[in-house]
Amino acid sequence: MTLTILKVQNTANGQGKVFEVECLAAEHSAVLHTLVGDFAEDQLEDAIIPIQIDISDDGLASVMQWMHEHKHDTKVREPSGSTEDQAVDLTAWDRQFFGAMESPMLFEVLVAANYLEIMPLLRQGCQVAAGMICGKSTVEIRGILNIENDFTPEEEEAVRKEKTWLYMTALADDAR
Repeated sequence: MTLTILKVQNTANGQGKVFEVECLAAEHSAVLHTLVGDFAEDQLEDAIIPIQIDISDDGLASVMQWMHEHKHDTKVREPSGSTEDQAVDLTAWDRQFFGAMESPMLFEVLVAANYLEIMPLLRQGCQVAAGMICGKSTVEIRGILNIENDFTPEEEEAVRKEKTWLYMTALADDAR
């Protein structure tokens, strides 16, 4: 393909910014790869690829930044149902990239990586998110994930009494 730049616009968020990404970088996305195939090469120059992801333009910009940084990496296209339970190695750049993100932005990046089927980014982001909640209390996890507690204090106490063994195991683990 002689064209090097692809234009992508998120039409779902109302902001409408058009992002330019190198085709080599966009190859990380199975969705963009498929959409590009729908255009003749001479049509791509003027085409804007519409996508609909409920995230901010900043979130999509982060995804484009990740794809640009990894444009020379091997492109991984796995079925979306495949599972890989091995830890992912993060480069120094990846650690800095994810380390600079607040959890809401990380979750926007995960939503976009899932929608666009960028499996390496999705795996890396999930590993970072898992690390954020590992070893945390329920209250801390709710705060990180921005989850509202829908239990009344009475319901919470009932769950604690019913699942005493679970809380005892957690306390024993904390004591070690």
